[in-house]
Amino acid sequence: VIQVYVSSGVARCEKHTNVGYEIRVINQSPFSYPFVEAVITQPREDGVRCQKKKIFLSLAPFGGYIINKEVSFCYRGLYEIGVSEIYISDMLRMFRLKVEVDNYSNVLVYPRYLNIRAKDHHAYTELPSAHAPVKAQDS
Repeated sequence: VIQVYVSSGVARCEKHTNVGYEIRVINQSPFSYPFVEAVITQPREDGVRCQKKKIFLSLAPFGGYIINKEVSFCYRGLYEIGVSEIYISDMLRMFRLKVEVDNYSNVLVYPRYLNIRAKDHHAYTELPSAHAPVKAQDS
């Protein structure tokens, strides 16, 4: 029995915020699986987008494989991190079993918030202009 766990530190964040994620492929049986392939989707090192790649594993009895990384996303959008499928081969590599996993963790990246403060000493009525009301003079 092979189990897959996917988790990310946050579900939503701003751009250029560090986000940690973890992918675990664990063998819960007393049998070893020396030829396992997993198709994973993980962020690139530069944080531009997520890409699919195939990793080759050898799982010992009650052992596992853990990917634990941190990334800073450069663009806003939805990033999907996880495992789509696992292929398990026998000892002689004659037979191959495909297991659809589809276990993902989504991270939604928002634009950074900018604080814009209005300055108090630049109020409309204090600026000299042609439209400013003229004060009547006493004679």
